[in-house]
Amino acid sequence: MAAVLRESNGRDDYDGDVRDGQGRDYLFRVAKVTLGEQYHANILLLAAQEDFVKDVRRLQFTGLILATIVAAAFIPVVWMFGSGMGRSLNTITAEAIKLQTMTEPDPSPVTSRIKEIHELGTAMKLAQRAIWSFAHFVPKVLVQRVIDNSISTELGGAREEITVVFTDVRDFTTIAESADPDILMHQTSRYFSVLTEAFSPRTEPSTSSSVTP
Repeated sequence: MAAVLRESNGRDDYDGDVRDGQGRDYLFRVAKVTLGEQYHANILLLAAQEDFVKDVRRLQFTGLILATIVAAAFIPVVWMFGSGMGRSLNTITAEAIKLQTMTEPDPSPVTSRIKEIHELGTAMKLAQRAIWSFAHFVPKVLVQRVIDNSISTELGGAREEITVVFTDVRDFTTIAESADPDILMHQTSRYFSVLTEAFSPRTEPSTSSSVTP
């Protein structure tokens, strides 16, 4: 008490902590009280620090242990969540590459627990199906050029020298009247596929001609 009062040095308010000769810590507060016009007194409040911080230290230690346990359990959850999200994004990237190279799309959907990634995967699948279906009616080379923006989709055209081939199937009317519509459709599709391969843009340009088999 004497040490605290000496350190206060007449100040109106003074607080802090002090240690006695036995190594025990105390919290103190000195307050100056006026007693009339000429007199004043100092009130000293002194208490063992252990009485206040004992429970606090125990709670701090308990909280540290709980925080360590929660962090240890949370790391695997974050790893699993991040791995699942990474797999979904990698799948969407692979499907985007397939879309650019006109490769047949994978029928399995891209799923994710994250709403935005799930919607992105669904949109990618819809785009793949639309482009893949469109490529069945238009040469893939042209579809590819539309995708990579080497062909303008605006109205208009370009003057070029081209080769035109006219073909006909002998007795096609008679065949069409007697054949099953589904079989006829598949046969016609195969016929045009063969022609498309035979007269692909990789062949050298030639003079225009008309061929009727």
